[in-house]
Amino acid sequence: MKSALITKELKDLERLLISKHEAYGNIDNPSNIFSELDSVEAVKVRVDDKLRRIKNKGFVTANEDTLTDLIGYLVLLKVMLKNSK
Repeated sequence: MKSALITKELKDLERLLISKHEAYGNIDNPSNIFSELDSVEAVKVRVDDKLRRIKNKGFVTANEDTLTDLIGYLVLLKVMLKNSK
């Protein structure tokens, strides 16, 4: 595997996470309008959702790249867990 391809994937993921952060706000401070889960538990639920979608429909559906979303949520979870220490 070429390192340039790895670098491109990571940069694409970085852009995606930053753009979602700007669009949806700080994931560390959920609005709790409907759900009362804390931010870490909410991200874990999203990871479960993505894994279920991969199990049922595969990695890429018509309108979503589930694998990229899963990786993104796992990165966010890792950052959140580090910040909570």
